[in-house]
Amino acid sequence: MVVVFLPALRSALLEKGTYAFSIWTSIDACGEACIPVTLLALGGQLGIPREEKPGGSGADYVAERELRLGVVLVLVGRFLVAPVFTCGALVAIYSYAPWLAPLLRSDPALFLTLAIASATPPAISLLTVAQKLGMYEGEAASILSWAYAIGVVALAIEVSIFLMYAAHIAGSE
Repeated sequence: MVVVFLPALRSALLEKGTYAFSIWTSIDACGEACIPVTLLALGGQLGIPREEKPGGSGADYVAERELRLGVVLVLVGRFLVAPVFTCGALVAIYSYAPWLAPLLRSDPALFLTLAIASATPPAISLLTVAQKLGMYEGEAASILSWAYAIGVVALAIEVSIFLMYAAHIAGSE
């Protein structure tokens, strides 16, 4: 994101024919392959038979109260703290340091995209990691279930607020 925000870096790294541009395109190609590779890994894990651990699954037991507290903390952090912090940072850059991010000032869709990205539910990769480690799978599934259930309402409210601010940005130009 820093490269896109700073015009000097953008022209140095994104102009065709430069050495840095070839590295940039390689990184971009790797980034485009990440999602399919993650989905392949998730699908592959579903097909691998799981071995039972000796002694049962008591090692990853979490009390019901602690589980509820953990779910609430994750949801508040993801749907309240992260969007407020991100929007605060974007508004501060927009208002007090516009030279740091001229693209943010001229393109309200960038503000909207960054704000929405900060408010999305936790990724399914959380469950993948829990499955790979063989620990806390139920807890991770609980977090994801609640996050996607509450995320429908939370994202609707947050996107409405983000759209109002993006419209304000577009109207102030």
